Parts: sequence; C-alpha cells; structure tokens
Amino acid sequence: MKKHKVFFRYLCSYLFVLCIPLIILGAIIQTHYTQTYRDSIMNEKILRTRQLKMTLDMQMQQINAFGNQVSYNELFSPYNVRDNIAVFPDIARELRYFLHFNPNVSEVIYHLLGDDQYYLSKGTLNKAFIFTDVFRYDEIGDVEDDGFFGDLHRPVWLRSQHIWRSAVGGGNVVTYVMPLAANKSVMLFQLPAGFFEKLFSNDDWSKGTATLLLCDGDVIVSHNPEGLALSDLDRFLAGAVPGELTSVEADGAYWLFQTEVSDSNFTILEIIPEAVILTKLSVISRIYGICIVCITMIGAVAIYIGIRANYTPLKRLGKAARGGLIAIPEELNLLESVEFAMENYMSQVASRPESDVEAMREARLFGLLRGQYATIDDFNEEARGLSLFIPAPGFRVVVLTMGDEPLGDPRLFEQIREIMQVEHDLFMLAHLEQNSFIWIMLCPEDNEADLKKRLWIIQHHYLEVTGRHLTIGVGGRYLDPTEIPASYAEARKAVKYRIVRGNHSIIFFDEVSREEGQASYQYPKAELDGLYYAIVHGNPVRIEFAIQSMIELMRQDGRSLFLSMCLCYDVVNTALRAMHDLSKEVVTPPRFDSISAMTELRSIDEFNRLMEAICAEILAWLEENHKKSQSLDINGVIAYIQQHHADSDFSVSSLADHFQMSISNFSHQFKALMNRNVSTYINEIRLETAKTLLASTDLPVNDIAGQLGYVQPSSFIRSFKKALGMTPGEYRSEAARETKGAALQ
Repeated sequence: MKKHKVFFRYLCSYLFVLCIPLIILGAIIQTHYTQTYRDSIMNEKILRTRQLKMTLDMQMQQINAFGNQVSYNELFSPYNVRDNIAVFPDIARELRYFLHFNPNVSEVIYHLLGDDQYYLSKGTLNKAFIFTDVFRYDEIGDVEDDGFFGDLHRPVWLRSQHIWRSAVGGGNVVTYVMPLAANKSVMLFQLPAGFFEKLFSNDDWSKGTATLLLCDGDVIVSHNPEGLALSDLDRFLAGAVPGELTSVEADGAYWLFQTEVSDSNFTILEIIPEAVILTKLSVISRIYGICIVCITMIGAVAIYIGIRANYTPLKRLGKAARGGLIAIPEELNLLESVEFAMENYMSQVASRPESDVEAMREARLFGLLRGQYATIDDFNEEARGLSLFIPAPGFRVVVLTMGDEPLGDPRLFEQIREIMQVEHDLFMLAHLEQNSFIWIMLCPEDNEADLKKRLWIIQHHYLEVTGRHLTIGVGGRYLDPTEIPASYAEARKAVKYRIVRGNHSIIFFDEVSREEGQASYQYPKAELDGLYYAIVHGNPVRIEFAIQSMIELMRQDGRSLFLSMCLCYDVVNTALRAMHDLSKEVVTPPRFDSISAMTELRSIDEFNRLMEAICAEILAWLEENHKKSQSLDINGVIAYIQQHHADSDFSVSSLADHFQMSISNFSHQFKALMNRNVSTYINEIRLETAKTLLASTDLPVNDIAGQLGYVQPSSFIRSFKKALGMTPGEYRSEAARETKGAALQ
C-alpha cells in the first residue's frame, strides 16, 4: 500500500472532484424537476377537468334546447295532449328523433301535469303503475300524484341509481328532470351511468383520483376506482374554490379543483390525493438517483483507468530507479525514490568529462539505430547515467537533410530539436557523411497529424533562418526496438522521394508506398498535339494552357524523375517541329541550347521551372516571328507569280515555301495587301495570258492549257468559261470577228 500511496492519493482527489459537483448538481436538478413534474401533473388534471366540463356543457345544451322546443311546440300543448291518446305516435316520433341524434340519452319521458299518461319513445305508461311496476326512484317513491313534479321550479338531477324493477332489469341511470312551465308539463331525460364512467376514466391521470358530479351539494355520480375515503365530503366542499386549485387536510393531504357546468346546476369536483403525485415522483426520483450513481461509477472507472495508464510510466521509472546500483530506502514512495536516484546520478555524472559522456551517448544511439537492443530494458540498463531513457515502447525515425548541400550550423538543429521536444521526446544524431541529422522519436501513441504539424513548424523556421529548404523523411512507427533499423531505412527512402515531391517536402514513408502502388503513366498525346497546333496557329493562351497541363502531369503523385525528363524532351521536340513548320526554317531558341543539361536536374520542381522557361521562349519566338512576317514584299511576290505562274508544279503551297512562310500566314498577308486571295490572283494572271494567246496565235487550246500549267485541258476550259461565260474556242472566234471588223473600218 505504501508503494502505491501516490497513486491512491491522486485517485481519491479526482474522485472527490467528480462526486462533489455531481451531488450538488443532482440536488438542484432533483428539486427543480420535482416541482416541475408536480406542476405538470396538476396542470394535466385541471385540463382534464375542463375538457370534462366542455363535454357535459355540450350535452346539457342539447337537452335544454330540446326541452325549450317542446315547451312551445303545439304538438305538446295541453289542449292537444290531454285525454287524446291518438297524439301518441306523433309525440313518440319526436322523442325518437331526439334520441337518434343524442345517443348518450337512453330514454326521454314526457308528462303533462294532471294527465294520466306518461309518453316514452317506445310507448305510453299510466301513472297508476309507472312508478310501482316499471321505475323506482328513491326521490319520487312508489306513487306519484304530481306532487313531486308540481313543486319543481327549476331542473334537478336524480342521483345515479338502479331505477328498473326486478322484472325489467337494466343498469344504473342518472335522470335529469326538467319542468316546462310554458305548457305545465315535465320531461325526464335518462342518461346511463356508464356514459359518465367513460368520461371520468378516459385517461391515465384518472388512476388514483376521484371525480364527483354534485347537485345542490348531493353526489349525483362518483368515479372513485381506488376507493378513497370520502366520508368527510363537507370538508372537501368547504375547502374547494371554483376555478382554483386548493389543498385540504382530511385523513391525509388532498388537492381539489372545482368547476361548474354551464346550462345546469352541475358541479364537477376533482379530488387528487397527494400520495398519487408522490408515488409518481418517487419512481422518477429513483430512476434519476440510479442514473447519478451509474454516471458516478462510470466516471470513477474512467478516472481509475486514466490515472493507471498515466501512472504506468512513473511506475516503470521508479522500478528503474530501484533496480539500479544506488540503494534507495524502502520507506520512500515512488516520486521520492526517483528524486533520490536522480540526485545520486547527477552527483556521479558531474565528475565524468562531457566529451566522454557525449561519445558514450552517441554510441548507444547508433546501437539503437542498428537494432542491437532486444528490449527497452536492455537499452535503459546500458544507457544508465547518460540521460537516455525510454519509458514506453513506440519508435519512429526521422531524417532531416539538405541533399548534397551542407546542413549548416549544428546549433540551429539543437534549437530545432528543442522546439520538437515541447511535445515529442526524441534523441538526435548527426550523420555528417550523409549531410543529415537523425531523430529517434519516442512515440507511445500514434499521432501522425500532430507530428506532421510540428515538423511543418520547424521546416518553416529553418527556411526563415537560412533561406534554404529542408527535406524531412519520416519512417513508420514500430513498437519493438529491434525494428528501429526498418524505420530508419524507410525514412531514408522517403528522403530520396524528394526528387518527386521537391526539396521543401515532409515525406512519410506510408505515403510513398501508397503512391508508388497507385502510380501509372499514360503518354500525353492529346496534350502534345494541342501544344503543336497552338504554336502553329500562334495562340499564346492555348500554349500556356498546354505547358501548364504538362507541368501538372509531372506533379502528379508517384511521377518518377525519368518520366519527367522524357516528357520535357517530348515538349521540346513538339515545339521545335511546330516552329519549323511555321517558319519553314530550322529554329533553335536560345533556351533550347541547354536542354542537354536536363540530366543534371534533381527534382520535379526544377523540371517544372524548365518547362515554364520553355513556354516563355516559345511565346517570345512567336512574337518575334509575327513582327518579322508583317513586312511581306508584295512586289517580289507579284514578280515571282508573273514569272512562274505557267509552271506545272506552281501552287499556293510552293509560293509560300519560296517565301519561307506558312500557307495560312502567307495567304492572310497577301489578301490584306491585294484585297483578293492568292489563288484568285493566280487565276486572273493565267486567264489574261490565255486570252492573249487565243487572240494572237493559232495554237490549239490543249497546247495553251499546257503552257499555262494546267495538267488537264478540261480544267482550263471549265475555269475559262466560269470566268468569261464562254469557252476558249468561242472567245477565239469572237476575237477574230472583232479584229476583222476593225480592219474593214
């Protein structure tokens, strides 16, 4: 227990910090939720009571409306009803019509005071036996002499009771008695007690509560499924305030809500025992308490696991301290043991020369880099006293290099190492033969994104201080120290990949492997053809676009240096061919003389810069060639056409070749100067010569066609007729007539 005193002290402190806020927060939430839930229950009960009131209001409006209608209906007048048994079918029809549209009323009875008959929807009954053989009301008795009905001045309710005699049967009925003063009669509306029971129990909140319908303080209908003790009803009625929620003490705590039904003297009283609310709240409280306990236990387990995971390196450090040559007292705890060992270690190291310590440290690190240590403990044992200690497995090798250039001041790299050690433990080695520094990083956790961000910071710091790019290669992460050489080999291979990524890159070996597996090459014929036609047509925008496409092609992941060099050669050859076809002479721009030096380029970035320079040379040459081609010697062209237009191989193409211009460029400039196409002008010269020969000589048409350079005489005849509207023979005859006519004059 004493050895783990630090661990348990930290564990208890964290548990204390967790539990206190949970207890306070739990108490606050419990109090707030209890009150909120209590209010919610009471609001639900009030809403339910008001809905019940609305339903009864609607029913009473229908009943009272029918009663008022009967009061002023001549069918029910005393003059029509008294001693007139024949009126029964009409009265029964009206009563059945009302029952049809009011299914909650089981029967309607109409009685004219002083008359012997009671009219029902299904028949008539004589007053001599209606209350002795059919109905039995406690309030009316066995014999009715109109005394009970005659004393009524307002509607009354007769409580729920079994009104049927045993011979008839039936269930409990609530009866509404409505006197009609207008025609001195009375109506009895019988409503089944089940209708009220259905209204009262039609929700979950009715459980455990009681609902009463009162008339003049008497209970007409009661819904009390839980059997609440309602013997002290007067106390409930005295404590109830219409429209308000009140509390009453009567054999326990109760909540009351009272409201009155419009259109009748009904009063609805809702009685809610406090125990019902507390029962519901106790269930919620238990669930909430269980949740708090579960959260506390989960938090405690998480804290225990986290502290134990973070405590493991300290435990190993304490074990290493006690396993050394220094005797540590047993009564010291973990941290005290480490502190005691460090003080003794520093006193021993202080007497050792620094140069010897550095040499021993470097030897141990190179041994680690070669994989000569089988376990972490072997390395820690051999590196004891040299400020080298590996607390947990997890290694990654990083190589920093400037290529063939010297790295510079080692103190700068010490500064960079200190920047890295803010978040990452590492050992640094200088490998001067390879112009590189080697980091053996301790990586108990694999956090590649954070490592890449930190390496980016030191790379930019190096660039700001020296003005040069630093290439960083990162090997894979391994747990076994014997696999550190593999990580070092991977880091070296990643560094060599700078010829693809550039000297300014941070290259992870995993990325190199993935890119090499996906790399593929497809000859860019379409792009090179586009470059050729862009140069021939003198389109600078398309030339720049084509060159940029080549650059993007070289920048693709996995593109090798050899393929980039081949692509550069193809671009140069395509440009030279297009420039030759355009100018009809051998062209070698100044920048193209250094193309042979491409074999000395060492990165894709250098090839990209070369491509951009080639693009600039092409654009400059096009501009110069355009200026040169603006000064076409039109007199020389006309003289040459006059001299050679009769040659059999004479054409626009041979004419452009003679003046070392492309056909399109030559034709464009000729038309700009002569306002006609080259071919049109040549045809005009040939036609003028043909007209002269036809008019002044007797040479056959075929010979004249041959002298003018036409291979087929038919072509000559067709062209001549198209131009002059007549054949060469017709023209010769016309010319002869004109000559003879001139001679006669």
